[in-house]
Amino acid sequence: MNAQKMFEELGYEYKNPSGIEKNMISCVANNTAIMFSKEHKEYWHTPLTSITVEEHQAIHQQMKELGWIE
Repeated sequence: MNAQKMFEELGYEYKNPSGIEKNMISCVANNTAIMFSKEHKEYWHTPLTSITVEEHQAIHQQMKELGWIE
């Protein structure tokens, strides 16, 4: 399963914008956001709280799809 589907199943809205923000991917649900910087190969989870195993798996899959890890 791809990362977008995994995030959507967890209730996140998956955004892969174009234009000026094309280097960012964001996944937003309620008051939580997970953002990926393609340019810097970094991700952030806000607010700074724990993540579930399912969120971790989706983050891991997203990093694979971005080519950051094998």
